This record gives sequence, structure tokens and C-alpha cells, in this order.
Amino acid sequence: MHCTACAKPLPEPVGTKCPFCAEPIHDDDIAEAIRSELETDRTFLRIATPMDRSGWAIAAGYAALFCLIILPGPLALALGLVALWDLKRRPHKIGRGRAWFGIIAGGLATAVLLLIAVASTWR
Repeated sequence: MHCTACAKPLPEPVGTKCPFCAEPIHDDDIAEAIRSELETDRTFLRIATPMDRSGWAIAAGYAALFCLIILPGPLALALGLVALWDLKRRPHKIGRGRAWFGIIAGGLATAVLLLIAVASTWR
């Protein structure tokens, strides 16, 4: 927590005055600082963990990563499409970016897989 007047970090426990600038510290300032720290923690958790994400979108993202070895491309494409459908039904969930990543990467990998299949039949 930082002083609202001088912006220096306050030692724990917080007293009634800032030890650096002697400005009074109000309970509202402490509550706001705690809310701000909690919001920062929640933002990090939201990025680092699959909180409120569609399970289908997570599966599409991982399948898209694995489709770099070509074979799971159709799976990533299918999971991405199912994820978009799931996200449309449940608008409170997030994961649209992962779903689109699954569709795009899966579509490209599927196209490469089809080209390999066609090229191998011409030999």
C-alpha cells in the first residue's frame, strides 16, 4: 500500500499518519488500496488460469498448438467451431480468442494435411 499524498510505500501495520510526509491516512484510503491490490491479483489470475473460460475454447487452443504437428488440425478446427457455438450460448464465459486460434490454426493444418494426402495419391 502507498501513501496517497507522497506515493511512498507504507510499512505494515499502517498507522494513522504517513511516516514520510505526516499526512493523515484515512480508512477510505486503506480500503481503496486493498481493493486495488485485490483487483490486480484477480487480473493476474484471470490471465494465468482458465477462470470463466469456456472449456471448449481451452481445448481448441491446445489442439491448435498441437496441430503444429499437422495431425490434430481437424480436431482443432472442430473444437474451435464448437467453442464459438458454446460461447454464443453462454455469453458470460470468455475464450473467443482461443476458439478463433483453434479455427485458424486447425484450418491451416487441415489444408496442409489434405495437400499431403492428395500429393501422396498422385505418386
